[in-house]
Amino acid sequence: MRKLALLVLLYGLSSSIFAQSTKVPLTHSVYDSWNDIANPNISNDGNWVVYEINPQDGDGNLWLSRTDKSVQNSFARGYRASISPNSNFLVYHVKPLKSITRKAKLDKKKKDEMPKDSIAIRVFNSDSSYVFGQVKSYKVAEKGGDWVAIFLEEEKKKDKVAKDSVKTDEPKAPKKSSKTNGDDKTGKLIVLNPITSQKFEYNKVTDYSISKDGSQFLIASISNDTLKNCIVQRFSTKTALNQVIFTQKGEISGLTLDYSGNQLAFLFTADTGKVKIYDLYYLGLKDGVQKAITSQTVGMPKDWVLSQNYTPYFSDKGNRLFVGTMPRPIEEPKDTITDDEKVVFDLWSWTDTLLQTQQLVELKNNEKKSFLAVYHIKEKAFVQLADKNTPNLRIGNNGDAPYTVGENSKPYEYTMTWETPTRGDFYQIDIKTGKRTLIVAGNPFRVYLSPSGNYAAYYQDTDNSWYSWSAKDKKAVCLTASIGVNLFDEDNDMPQIPYPYGFAGWVEGDKYMVIYDRFDLWALDPTGKSQPICITGGIGRKSSTVYRYQKVDVDEEYIKLSSPLLLSTFNKINKQDGYCQISIGKPGAITSLVNGDYRINFIAKAKNSEQIVWQRESFNKYRDVWTSNLQFANSTKLSCANPQMDNYLWGSVELVSWFDFNRDSVQGLLYKPENFDPNKKYPMLVYFYETHTDELHSHYEPKPGRSVICPTLYTSNGYVVFFPDIKYKTGLPGKSAYDAIISGTVAMIN
Repeated sequence: MRKLALLVLLYGLSSSIFAQSTKVPLTHSVYDSWNDIANPNISNDGNWVVYEINPQDGDGNLWLSRTDKSVQNSFARGYRASISPNSNFLVYHVKPLKSITRKAKLDKKKKDEMPKDSIAIRVFNSDSSYVFGQVKSYKVAEKGGDWVAIFLEEEKKKDKVAKDSVKTDEPKAPKKSSKTNGDDKTGKLIVLNPITSQKFEYNKVTDYSISKDGSQFLIASISNDTLKNCIVQRFSTKTALNQVIFTQKGEISGLTLDYSGNQLAFLFTADTGKVKIYDLYYLGLKDGVQKAITSQTVGMPKDWVLSQNYTPYFSDKGNRLFVGTMPRPIEEPKDTITDDEKVVFDLWSWTDTLLQTQQLVELKNNEKKSFLAVYHIKEKAFVQLADKNTPNLRIGNNGDAPYTVGENSKPYEYTMTWETPTRGDFYQIDIKTGKRTLIVAGNPFRVYLSPSGNYAAYYQDTDNSWYSWSAKDKKAVCLTASIGVNLFDEDNDMPQIPYPYGFAGWVEGDKYMVIYDRFDLWALDPTGKSQPICITGGIGRKSSTVYRYQKVDVDEEYIKLSSPLLLSTFNKINKQDGYCQISIGKPGAITSLVNGDYRINFIAKAKNSEQIVWQRESFNKYRDVWTSNLQFANSTKLSCANPQMDNYLWGSVELVSWFDFNRDSVQGLLYKPENFDPNKKYPMLVYFYETHTDELHSHYEPKPGRSVICPTLYTSNGYVVFFPDIKYKTGLPGKSAYDAIISGTVAMIN
């Protein structure tokens, strides 16, 4: 529903109200000093946690803590941090002082004159640290290695002025740019091992890449001679040796290495005009660098070329190379008229499937749009996978999945102005051959392909059912006709097709697909031979508790049968949050791990240990960072972002119920001042928009917002704040809002 406007004025109250308290009320002046936590993460070994604490205005800090709190350090203005794959050093950006950046903005400095970030590195379990200024970016490997690449701004050479130069009033001729072949985009690359202090430097670098295992770096640069050739060289971290593998005049982009650095590829063009056509060069273990893909390669669509806007990548097994393609760009003819003679206008037709305004918004993105294709390395076969009708594909299993799913929504674009979500025709696409097989036509919801490609799962709104589709039989089977519960959002009050409650994933071996109803999890046999199994045993529905699967391994393709599932829990009655464990083979045997009057946000699990990091909050407690094992045992709070909270009046919140004018039961939230006295009268504000009772344990730090009440600010100043739930009935938005708001307000003041 559309938000109802509410104008709220905060009036000062007499200081005598707070005379008996040592705490003081919140004011607008506290905003800038209130902190927020951002980007918490945990090291692979589970021993270190890193997170940012930033004020709403000003300079923040990066915090590094051991999970046992034996070491806790802060680093001024640190952000965008990474812990090395081997969990032995931290690398992060350091912002310039905000006051310096602000002054530069006021002085209208150009982009290249603005203060730049630095890079800092801290080695664990030693006193070693490194700092590099004028940074562009940095990279560490995803899976292994002790090396980091730091990309710095190129040092500018100052123009020398002759001592005997004389001033003159004669107009100066415009300076000709001396930058050629991308010199303005070059920088200095430092490849560093912080543990051993080994360091290698490269000048005039344009691009760089690192293999996932951290064993190889690929570096593109420009020669420092008059030829200005492009150079590609590979650096091995194992041998500390450098190898030049390509030299030619032109432009290079899209450097990429396979998992272990044994194969590499890059895009290169020798064109000097505005429109450049790139070719892909490939190097494997046996042969030298070879031109592998061009615009003339068999399988390339007619008048299409490789896209320089897409960085190629290898599958983890290294037998595939994914690239982006695009229609051949057309070089605009030279202007023969002046700007004031030009007429610019937009053309549209009633046959357009998209509104003209949407076409204009998407124009720039469409000009750079890339379409996925694959090069099968062993077979030297190029296959176009995406096209203009099916532009977006997801390749599972780190690029090694046998199939992908494509959606063609073109035939249904007309309907998006009155029906949402937009329908589409979904296809299974064979990554080896590009062959397409229709899975389902005219469906408004996503299709989920199993990692093996043997099955696809989708929800169909026409009969409120989940289906599986067999790649072998090319047939769909309804799996949920016998479940007897709704699988769509029962609380949907929008003029749109209600979404299903969701899809949790595939169980290893494609034995089951796991879906949700409003409360519980169901395991469905994709063959349709076995009856659906309620994994949570119907306990969720009986206790009004919402159970949802929590993925703990981001690289995991399947839900494992051998390991207990971690589920989040939320009770719709008392609004308590928690986590539990359950095994698919033991329906209803739920082991509660943690539960209480708070909200928990799971962040991450360490890759090589059972240690996890998460945040917990309530109305009176900020969402600080916590750590524990996967069973939430030995929980430790690591952060204390806002200790100043103890100095301010805060308040409390409670869940309230009443009957509206139709005698329907309604709930809401009532926020009350600290030390609330039921025998006294208080001013009350009523906020009305949608439903909020599920946010009973949400924390509201004092900060400005757009047309949204911050209840904390008002309870601190002696106000009662009321949030009634509004349940909209079809065709009666105004009356539904009136019934909930007015009946609730009357109930609260009586």
